[in-house]
This record gives sequence, structure tokens and C-alpha cells, in this order.
Amino acid sequence: MFYATWFEHFINGILIRSLRRAGFAEDIYIPMIRTFNLQTKMASTWKLAGLPEVPAEMIRTLNLVTELRNGFVHYKWSALSPQAEEQQKTRLREATNQVASLVSYFKAVEDQFFWNGREAELIEAFRADLLEAERENPPPYPAIVRS
Repeated sequence: MFYATWFEHFINGILIRSLRRAGFAEDIYIPMIRTFNLQTKMASTWKLAGLPEVPAEMIRTLNLVTELRNGFVHYKWSALSPQAEEQQKTRLREATNQVASLVSYFKAVEDQFFWNGREAELIEAFRADLLEAERENPPPYPAIVRS
């Protein structure tokens, strides 16, 4: 359930940043993010944002995880025969086994298109700047960023 939610939030974030960088105004991309379903986002909106095509196997995994989450969240339970119940368990195991590769894929897209392979370096530089600014001008409240 939480993976599907994470995927949706992560995809929305990547699309927002990409569409903003592509020059789209907020009044254009925010309604798209709010109204398009995940399949539309991954097909047309993803391309519109200039992101690389998502491999079919990743889309299948994303759809499976989302379908299982929706079945749970919206309580689409129905009585199953022992055979159908076993098939459902197999689908759940399959989704669980495939989710790590989907997380890795999306993190790699983010690293390539937003961090240019320099995430740790840039975060550390930003953190160092914050610490220096805090030393030069201590806040009136306890420090948030620690060295």
C-alpha cells in the first residue's frame, strides 16, 4: 500500500519539476497532475515533460502495485475460491518482489535528470552553507541543522 502511494507522490514530483523546467506554467501542470490518472501521467504527460520512456515491465509493476493497493484501500474484497486466493497471493508476492527494481528505476531517473549524478555532493554543499550561515548568525531558537 505504501509503495503505491510513494510511487504516485514521486511521479507527481518528477512531473512537476520536469514540466516547470520545460517552461509550463503552474496553471497548466497542476491541473494535469491533479486530474490525470497514473496511466495517463506515465504515457503522455511523462513524454510531454521530456522524460525517458518508462520500460513496459516497470509500467506493469506499477499497475500491479497500484491495483493491489486500490483493492485494499477501497475494500474491493470478494470471496475467492482456494485456487483464486492462491493466485491472489502469488500476485502479491510478485508485486513485492518487483517493487525494489521500480524504486531503483525512478531514483535513477531522478538522479540523471535532476541531480546530474551529484545528489550527495550538492546536498552536502547546501548543508555546509546552512551550517556556516548558522554559525555566522545564530538563530534565536535551537539549531535545526547539526554538524
